[in-house]
Amino acid sequence: MFTEQKVQPRRILIVEDHEDIRLMISRLLKKKGFEVINAENGRIALDMLAQKKELPDLILLDLMMPVMDGYEFAQEFKKLELADKIPVVAMSADVHALREQRDRISAQGYVTKPIDIQSLMEVIGKIFGLTV
Repeated sequence: MFTEQKVQPRRILIVEDHEDIRLMISRLLKKKGFEVINAENGRIALDMLAQKKELPDLILLDLMMPVMDGYEFAQEFKKLELADKIPVVAMSADVHALREQRDRISAQGYVTKPIDIQSLMEVIGKIFGLTV
């Protein structure tokens, strides 16, 4: 559990094609006091970011999705000036791909699926400098 912070809630963009996973993560993060934005694929997420409305403080990015996967999203995201300001945490069931492709997508962290809630919160905590 995060210690109470007297700061504006952090906003997290969840880019995940599986609705049940997206909802589970969303509910968990909302309970922890985060604002949550959801996108079901990389194309939708990229369009949201390009509009520069309600920009996230962190992106949780699934690597394997239809329409635009996490790798394609990362390539396009790097072209936006936002890329240096918004950290990315990669999510995948393929542990080998996560470790090998982390630099390719410029991820500041990664979480394996099925999602271990404690691991997810530790990665988020490290990025935001919060106590878990």
